[in-house]
Amino acid sequence: PQDGAFGGSDSLKSDASPKTTDDASQYLTWEITERGARIIGCDEEFEGAMEIPSHLDGAAVVEIGKEAFSKRYSLTSVAIPDSVEVVGEDAFAGCDWLNELRLGRGIKKIEKRAFAECISLKSVAIPDSVEVVGETAFYRCYELEELQLGAGIKKIEKYAFRGCSSLNSVVIPGSVEVVGEEAFYDCDGLNELRLGRGIKKIENSAFLSCSSLKSVVVPDSVEVVGEWAFSFCDELNELRLGRGIKKIERGAFSRCRSLKTVAIPDSVEVVVKDAFWKCSGLEELRLGRGVKKIEKDAFSDCPSLRRVVLPSTLEALARDAFDERVNLDVDDER
Repeated sequence: PQDGAFGGSDSLKSDASPKTTDDASQYLTWEITERGARIIGCDEEFEGAMEIPSHLDGAAVVEIGKEAFSKRYSLTSVAIPDSVEVVGEDAFAGCDWLNELRLGRGIKKIEKRAFAECISLKSVAIPDSVEVVGETAFYRCYELEELQLGAGIKKIEKYAFRGCSSLNSVVIPGSVEVVGEEAFYDCDGLNELRLGRGIKKIENSAFLSCSSLKSVVVPDSVEVVGEWAFSFCDELNELRLGRGIKKIERGAFSRCRSLKTVAIPDSVEVVVKDAFWKCSGLEELRLGRGVKKIEKDAFSDCPSLRRVVLPSTLEALARDAFDERVNLDVDDER
């Protein structure tokens, strides 16, 4: 590959005033590949707003390379052109003062840790062109308040938005099939969540410790709710489970202490260990006619639960599935 050199004169580089978008390319390094230009670095002296050029040396800029802008603490704003298809691993990680981000309409993938720990970033609009939001892509962006997810996203990978504690609302589009492990773990400011109708799997701990979340509607498309997926959602008081769920994994809704009513759909055959453990406010439980097995501690330590009608389809009930004080009846008509 052909390397681009740092541009700019000595007088420009010694200038203490913030740099502007007009001279931004003079502070970039890049290489020319078969696909186009890949930016691989930025002068540490660059300050302020960066408008990344769409062309360098006559080639379209198609990629922001690994660690290209990582830990550029004086970078406050970035505009990525439509020509860019990939934002690489750690591309902008640790840019402490980055508070404004404009993503181009041609981006297909935001890779691992691309914007991780950009602690001043407040708003992100991911364009429809993006198909994958990579692992830890926006990890610990503590000030991120507003997130718009594009209609083309198929997968939100693990830890993608973990620790984004200022997020208050998330709408996951119908194009998303998988919400990855711990994708929104510890987003404790999240109080509104809308899950798209294309989701098939909510992976382990995806929304663990989203302590402000009040309502969850799991769409019919979801087949698996992973381990501890919504555990420790302290304020969750409304839960609707879709008719396509086949398995609710261990601890999926454990310690949701504000949850009062649960209706397990007919599609579920096994309620696994600890699924609703320590849901201290749970008062009403309706079990679907497809339930065949209820495992140990599935509903234990639920002191407000007094009576449960078991379906006639039930084949196995663990001794400690419910607290001893719960009155268990069998619905022979079902």
